[in-house]
Amino acid sequence: MQIVDGVPYRIVTTYLLSSLAQDLIGRDEEQISLFDHLAQKEFYPVRALESLNCRTAATLEEAKQMNLLIYKPVIEIERMIWGKFENQDEEILFEYSKIKCNAEVHEFNYDYAMKNAKKPK
Repeated sequence: MQIVDGVPYRIVTTYLLSSLAQDLIGRDEEQISLFDHLAQKEFYPVRALESLNCRTAATLEEAKQMNLLIYKPVIEIERMIWGKFENQDEEILFEYSKIKCNAEVHEFNYDYAMKNAKKPK
């Protein structure tokens, strides 16, 4: 559960590749940046895939955890992140996250390059 200004705004469940994250177990209070930790192992994120699903109603459990009325909208995000070790070509899936968001307090902004985009003349 993540809370901002006293408002529960999302529930995050994350699974990490144990060979890269085993030494993070029990260190929650240290607020270690995952990407900084991976960089120390010469492993770098290279690609992510996110799927968004908007639902018109929260489940009973979500409503309880995020202090929502049952008919309030929820946004689910499934995120997968791949990375590479320095000087290697193989992409490795190292993170899978399921994020359930209180839709009333979220704004999503995206900025990305367009593959194969033609430059204007």
